[in-house]
Amino acid sequence: MQDTTEILAPSAPPSPQSAPSANPLFERAILLNVSFSRLGTTKKVRGARIDKDADTDVYSVNKKLFRCVEYDAIRSFDGEIKTYLDSKCLPSTVKGGIYFLPIASIEEVDLKLTQFAARREQLVAAFVEIYPTLLLQAEMRLRAIFDERDYPHQNRVSEHFSLSWQTLSMGVPDVLETISTAMFERERAKAAQQWEAAQEQIQALLRVRLKGMVDHLTERLTPDKDGKCKVFKNSLVGNIESFLSDFSALNITNDRELETLADQARELLSGVDAATLRQSENTREVTRVAFESISHSLETMLTDKPKRAFSFEDI
Repeated sequence: MQDTTEILAPSAPPSPQSAPSANPLFERAILLNVSFSRLGTTKKVRGARIDKDADTDVYSVNKKLFRCVEYDAIRSFDGEIKTYLDSKCLPSTVKGGIYFLPIASIEEVDLKLTQFAARREQLVAAFVEIYPTLLLQAEMRLRAIFDERDYPHQNRVSEHFSLSWQTLSMGVPDVLETISTAMFERERAKAAQQWEAAQEQIQALLRVRLKGMVDHLTERLTPDKDGKCKVFKNSLVGNIESFLSDFSALNITNDRELETLADQARELLSGVDAATLRQSENTREVTRVAFESISHSLETMLTDKPKRAFSFEDI
C-alpha cells in the first residue's frame, strides 16, 4: 500500500567509474535520486459484486481508506520538496525520477533535504497520532466493505513513509574492463554518445526555461489593447531574479550563448523591482523592449533541436 515517487537529491559521492571527461556534464553535475513513499489511501474491494455476469478482468472497485488533513499535509509537503528540487536541478530526460544536480549546489541541496526530512518526520508523527481515530471513522463510513486487513497496525504505520536520497553513477563500471576490454570500450563509447545526447537536451531545456520566464515578463509589461498597464505580482520579478541567481550553477552544459543572455537579463533587472515597474512607465517600457530582444535571441537559439532523444535505459 505504498505510493512511491522518485525525485532528485544528494548523498555520498559515487564510486570511481570511467566517463568521458570532455563532457561538461561530468565536471559540473552529478546524477541524484530521491525517493519518498506514503501509505496508500485506496484499496481494491475484496469480493465486490457489480454484476454477476460482468468480466472481473475489465473492472475493479476501489475504496478510499481514509481522509484527513494530516495526510494531506504530508502529500502537500512532498510537492514542496519536488518544487524546490526542480528549481535547483535540471529536469532530466534521463529517466523519470532522475535529475542532474549542479555540483555547485550539492551542499546547499543536501542541507535543505536534511531539513525537509526532519520536518516530514514531524508531519508523519502527527498522522500516526490520529491514526486510531481514522480507523474508527473508516469503519463507520465503509461499513460492509471495511476490512481491517487493509490497514497496518499503528506501530507499523510510520514504516510506510520514507524519504531518502543517493547519488547515481554516470560512468561505465571499471570492473567491466577486467572482464572484457572490448566490451568495456564498446560500453564507454555507447555511454559517451548517450551523454552527448543528454547534454543537447539539457541545453535546450535550460534555454526553454529562460525563454518562458522572459516571455512571461514581457507579456505582463506589454499594455493591454486599451493601452492600460497589466496587473502583475511581485513574484513576476522575484522568480526570474531567483532563476538568474542560480543560473551559473544550473548552466551545467557551459552554454556560453545562454550565459550571455542571462547576464544581460540580470543586468537589466539590477535595482529594478516590481514596484518600480508599476510606477515608472519609462522603466517598464525600456525593460519590456530589452527583454523582447532577449526573447528573439532565444527563439533563434531554440531553432536547433536536439539531434536525438536520450534514454537512460541505453546505458
